[in-house]
Amino acid sequence: KAQHSGGGSNSEYNSWIHSLPKVAEALKDNAIPKEAGVGVEYKLIDTKQRVDFLIFGNDNENNENVILIELKQWSEARKSALRDYVVTNGGHGVDDYWHPSYQAMNYANIMKDFNEYIYTNKVQVNACSYLHNMPEGYEVILKSEKNFPLVHEAPTFLKDDQKKLTEFISKYIKKP
Repeated sequence: KAQHSGGGSNSEYNSWIHSLPKVAEALKDNAIPKEAGVGVEYKLIDTKQRVDFLIFGNDNENNENVILIELKQWSEARKSALRDYVVTNGGHGVDDYWHPSYQAMNYANIMKDFNEYIYTNKVQVNACSYLHNMPEGYEVILKSEKNFPLVHEAPTFLKDDQKKLTEFISKYIKKP
C-alpha cells in the first residue's frame, strides 16, 4: 500500500501512482513544451471539486490555454438508464457515474465562470477525459456522440488513445 505525506487520502494517492505515469507518457511528445505548467488535484475555488490534472500554456498565436483532464482507472462500463451517466465499478462500487468527459466539462465551465484570471483574460479552457485502463471495445459506449453529445467538445480517450491525447493537448499548448 502506498504511503504519502502530502494532502489527500491514501486511495487518492494510490490513484495518482497509477494515473500520473500514463499522463506523463502522453506529455513526453516533443509537440508539447516541457516547460508547460501543470496542476494535479487542482481545487476549484469555493467548491469541494478538484480537477485531476490540468496543463496550461500558449498556442502559436500566444493565446493562453488550459486543458483539464479527468482521469479514470475504469476498465469496463455499460450504458446507464440515467442521462449523461455510465454504469461502472468506481469509487463507490458498481453504480451510475457521471460520464468523465461531462465531469471534466463541468469543471471547465466552473473555471470559465468563476476564475477571475481566466474570465478577465479570456483564457481558453478545454476539457477531456483519459480512461487509461479502458479497452477500445468500450468506445461504442463512451465515445458515442449520440448518447453523449458533449464528447465532441470534450473528447474521451481510452487505453490505446495516448497519441490522440497528445495531439489534443498539442493543439492548444505549443509554448510554455
